[in-house]
Amino acid sequence: MEDNKVNEAVENVNEEVETDLENKDEAVKETPYDGPSVTIGVRYDYKTLKYYNVFSMVYKRHYPILYLALAGICVAYDVFAIITQVLPLVGTENFSASLFLMPGIFLLFAIYSIYLFFNFEKSIDKNLALHFNSSNEKVTTIQATVTMEGVTILSSKKDEPIKYDWSFINQIYEIPQYFYLFVGKTPIILTKDPNAVIEGTYETLEEIINEQVKTKPYKRIDKEIIKTPITFVHREDLEDLDEAEDAETVEIDNNDENQVDQENKENSENE
Repeated sequence: MEDNKVNEAVENVNEEVETDLENKDEAVKETPYDGPSVTIGVRYDYKTLKYYNVFSMVYKRHYPILYLALAGICVAYDVFAIITQVLPLVGTENFSASLFLMPGIFLLFAIYSIYLFFNFEKSIDKNLALHFNSSNEKVTTIQATVTMEGVTILSSKKDEPIKYDWSFINQIYEIPQYFYLFVGKTPIILTKDPNAVIEGTYETLEEIINEQVKTKPYKRIDKEIIKTPITFVHREDLEDLDEAEDAETVEIDNNDENQVDQENKENSENE
């Protein structure tokens, strides 16, 4: 039951992350701007979505705390039931195995909750792998242009960009790999990888974010939030790798043929 809730939550998170943020009143008209600006490319791939899912489950929805709380309640009930209902009847004619039915059920719930506490990241991995393996579409990418006025999003799935004024971004979170800007409950994910910068500099992004966190709810998480290494490889990445290897093989073959032709030419001249 709880595992299904985790699965549903993961799917909901994926839908939130992959949306192009349309059909919202927050979109504002573009205005002339001349100030700090940086454009970043963000790939909503397995890595990006896993980090966000774990972040959302732990720091936004607090699932691990709920699992532990549920386990604690079940254990507390078992202790109470054994003390008040079972022990007083030990050695009497009313004592029977049926007295352990409810405590046993609650014990199973406690064990299952503890299992979910230690394995919720595996559930996320499983659902993300299923999500990407069952889809024939390419990984969604966005270009996010960040200025002192707002954030403009151009999705690979849409032709028109959408701009969000900073006044509509109500929360900012930061982990070592990403910034999460929330427009209501919808996240805008900005990678902190300097190599993802298309225009401007990563220092400009930090400057803008640092200015905005002065007036907005902000939380920074410095520790690594995932425990299981990411080994998933997207099909399109494998295809790109195969094409690169084929191109390299062709180039090597051409070089070998040219070398053989040159050697034959030199041998002919010597004769």
